[in-house]
Amino acid sequence: RSRGRARRYGWPGGDALANYLAADATLVKKKRVLELGCGTGAAGIMAAWLGASTVLLTDGSPAVLETTEINLKRNVRRGAAARRLRWGYTDDIENAAPGTWDVVVAAEVAYQRETLPAFLDTVEALLAPGGTAIVVMTPEPVR
Repeated sequence: RSRGRARRYGWPGGDALANYLAADATLVKKKRVLELGCGTGAAGIMAAWLGASTVLLTDGSPAVLETTEINLKRNVRRGAAARRLRWGYTDDIENAAPGTWDVVVAAEVAYQRETLPAFLDTVEALLAPGGTAIVVMTPEPVR
């Protein structure tokens, strides 16, 4: 994804993930939720609206997080924060309270296949025992 697009527009998978959560609030209600590759933060903001106890929206791009912060300030009063988290970076993972997240959500994060191993390792490190990962991808058109 281009840097400019990620800062200004939601992705179809992010909208689909937010709608998926909205259809069943029990997925996130009273749970600790972390969003990876948050972009505009739609899914994390939805989790906060649905009663998650804590929400952390993360992205590897400081420029993207500027937009995320604006969206958080406009839409969430408390219980949610944004932070830089790069997949596979030990310091970033340690700063995000590994092993404590009940739910890890992500959308549109596999567009660069070479990042998948680091993504999966990060999910595994962050999830609490018995936690749930919800990952949404929209299909690419067949060419």
